[in-house]
Amino acid sequence: MIGLFGVACCAVAENQTVELLAVPADVLKTGQSAETAPAGGIAPQTIKVSAGINEIITVAQNHLNRIVTPFPSPRVRTVSRAETQVEGNVVYVASNSEDPVTLYITPGENESLAISLTLAPKLIPPREIRLELAGVEYSRLTQAQPAAKKSGEVDGTVQQEHIAQLKSTLRELALMQSPDGFSGRPVAANETVYCDQLGIQTTVGQAFDGRNTTILIAKTVNTTPQRIELDERSCVGQGTGLSDIVAVAAWPDVWLEPGQSTELFVVVKQRGLAEEQIRPSVLR
Repeated sequence: MIGLFGVACCAVAENQTVELLAVPADVLKTGQSAETAPAGGIAPQTIKVSAGINEIITVAQNHLNRIVTPFPSPRVRTVSRAETQVEGNVVYVASNSEDPVTLYITPGENESLAISLTLAPKLIPPREIRLELAGVEYSRLTQAQPAAKKSGEVDGTVQQEHIAQLKSTLRELALMQSPDGFSGRPVAANETVYCDQLGIQTTVGQAFDGRNTTILIAKTVNTTPQRIELDERSCVGQGTGLSDIVAVAAWPDVWLEPGQSTELFVVVKQRGLAEEQIRPSVLR
């Protein structure tokens, strides 16, 4: 599964130019924890990541940042001008621009699992980010690596194209455009989005159908009296009224003041598509 702006689920076609919009300075994802920092410094931050969920992380502009990955030999995919260098399981990133930097980090040649990050450069000291896979994702990694080596079933090229297309679609939505290859239609009564997070209220207002996916766009409001952070991961799983969700992303804000709203993009794989596309034989 994937979140904004990189998708899960998600490596990205290197020949595709993608521009991202500015990210709010105070955006930090749920599940991130920082150790106590000395005066004047910023402590390392540990983030639990899941495939398909884009993590937005504040990093230092004009400085070298250190990202410790859970992969022994990570591979980095990006279309950003930021400089990246891999040393062992560590990815070093430096950007002299305040433009967001989107990265996909995969475990070497295995493209079946990808960590999606959006780095928001700010004028702060250099940062160290430590990434940890959620338990389910770690199991997927350990199972997929030997399977890929034995059977070669992982088609990296197809997956990269899928990720690049999904990323482009989310970008178009953020730019207030109708995504290419999708057509708008009225929202069905059973198409709902539910976020299992206290104080978050969602109302689906738009629906777009593509060849094999549907995009639901929901107005998402903070109904509490305090400022809270919307966790896209809370909008995935039981209770959503949807199945086969492949990407969830909020835009333009993740941190919401009381009464403030943001848009939530939910990309859903259409069920039963394969059966509908089967051509009956003329010999029957």
